[in-house]
Amino acid sequence: GQTYKWQQSVTGNAPWSDVDTAKSSPSQSTSQLVSTYYRCAVTCGGNTVYSDSLQVLSPLAINGSFTINSALPTGSGNFATFTDALDYIKCGINGPVVFDIAPGSGPYILSNTLEIPIINGASSTNTVTIKGNGETISYNSTNTNERAAILLNGADYIILDSLNIDVSAGTYGFGIHLMNNADHNIIRNCTILNNTSATSTNYAGIVMSNSLTTATTAGDNGSNNLIENNRIVGGYYGITIVGSTPALAENNIVRNNSVEDFYFYGIYTIYQNNNRVQNNEIHRPLRSTVSTFYGIYLTTGNEGSVIDGNRIHNGFTGATTSTSAFYGIYVSSDGTAVSPNKLINNLIYNNEGNGTHYGIYNTSGEYMQAYHNTIALDYTAATAGTTYGFYQVTTAPGIEFKNNIVYITRGGSGAKYCIYKSTATTPIESNHNVFYLGSAGSGAQNIGYQTSAQATLGNWQTTSSQDANSVVADPLFANPGSGDYLFTELNINNLGTPVGVLTDINGSPRNPSAPDPGAYEFVAPPCIAPPTAGNATSNKLNVCIGEDFSLNLSGNSTGSGQTYKWQQSVTGNAPWVDVDTAIATPSYTTSQLVSTYYRCAVTCGG
Repeated sequence: GQTYKWQQSVTGNAPWSDVDTAKSSPSQSTSQLVSTYYRCAVTCGGNTVYSDSLQVLSPLAINGSFTINSALPTGSGNFATFTDALDYIKCGINGPVVFDIAPGSGPYILSNTLEIPIINGASSTNTVTIKGNGETISYNSTNTNERAAILLNGADYIILDSLNIDVSAGTYGFGIHLMNNADHNIIRNCTILNNTSATSTNYAGIVMSNSLTTATTAGDNGSNNLIENNRIVGGYYGITIVGSTPALAENNIVRNNSVEDFYFYGIYTIYQNNNRVQNNEIHRPLRSTVSTFYGIYLTTGNEGSVIDGNRIHNGFTGATTSTSAFYGIYVSSDGTAVSPNKLINNLIYNNEGNGTHYGIYNTSGEYMQAYHNTIALDYTAATAGTTYGFYQVTTAPGIEFKNNIVYITRGGSGAKYCIYKSTATTPIESNHNVFYLGSAGSGAQNIGYQTSAQATLGNWQTTSSQDANSVVADPLFANPGSGDYLFTELNINNLGTPVGVLTDINGSPRNPSAPDPGAYEFVAPPCIAPPTAGNATSNKLNVCIGEDFSLNLSGNSTGSGQTYKWQQSVTGNAPWVDVDTAIATPSYTTSQLVSTYYRCAVTCGG
């Protein structure tokens, strides 16, 4: 017959108010908004006595700047551990909070995952910043369910800045893990060191995944996150950006990172809308234990993705004789007509190894637009391995390949193809590209493949009905040994067509009406008067009525301010009639009704 009734008071004095009705058990669950005293009224046979009171504290929401310094005790604005710091804000914030790690105070050795949960009051204004100042957090996990050094578990508006995170010596190692709608977070200026010899999926740099034990599990892991200016070394994966279906993750950005010495995937994205992978350097300069190289892996459920300005190189520097495959950019995801996936301004170069190499690989990815990429498959010491600049497999609509440079000088016995259509019926739009084959290897060299190998540009144009305004030319790269793939061949200057790409890989503006092919916009030196006209050439000397063919020049002078106007004559003598107005490049596509002579009027300085 004994009952228990809990009562509360803010001051610890009367008046006391009942928390709930009397119960037969002393156990009581409740919550509070402010620090509160509690006592229990215990009644038996009509007699009531009261327990001693106790106070449960609810700290006020906080803001301000604090330090983390392991050499000092927690208190007076300092926290000796990360756990102490996070405990201090667990009841919420009402303004920006900064935890500044004292220089020289590390390393900080974690015994378990540092979990950052939802912080009440966090917003775009009220952010929580952990500023590492280059200090090290070390975590060597042996627990499969606690792989991450730092876990953002539903946390929003967290900024992790300039931390050095070392997870290289554990059985498991994720540097930073985001899950459960971790939105609007920033990870910047951090270094994440991971295992560089293990071949297991237990290791990854930065992970967005709906599982504590895998790096690529679909779920509502996070949107509107920014990952920038980090260095990520080792792991099976460098970075994984994973959303869910049908509600895709939105607006995640990965930019200006160096992703190094991973085992399999550099940057892995799935179930994303409007994500950006920009200006990253993706390479394996030292790793000797290697497998297939996927620089950027764009798989199922990516729409409106922009893969822009990435440098993908040195995939097998630590294992130059590896026969593993190389994929610079791999696409297996459908964009849409409204939200295509765009690959623009990327530079792929100097990738060693003797395996099959693909610059850009698209398998069944609809509405993929590859514009202004420089694909230099130029490891001359290779002894084997088939080489593909752009490889398309399966039928898919909306594929465009324009304003690219495909340069193949890779050595070895494998065949070389600048552009390869595994499925002949795929309606690719390919044009205004520069192709170059200059391998000293024994393998056959082909501009394209459509039903069968097409050795010359003319063969490819006839068979595929594509690339009418494309050319074969050595781009004469400025200094490829130092990674400078700016072309210097003036005859390909302004060869491109406007496709809405307004800047190049360096952020320099492009010519709005006649952009340059490849990742770099080239500013040609002025032409010198009088110009040299050179010799007229055609990709076809025998054509049917109405059949397109391409005119060009060889041996001509070049330079900015120089224009080209093609003229025609049925007899080869006067009068000569202008075919069109003056243009910025000598390449010109036309057709005819009768056999005709052509010449080009080359003008410098008006």
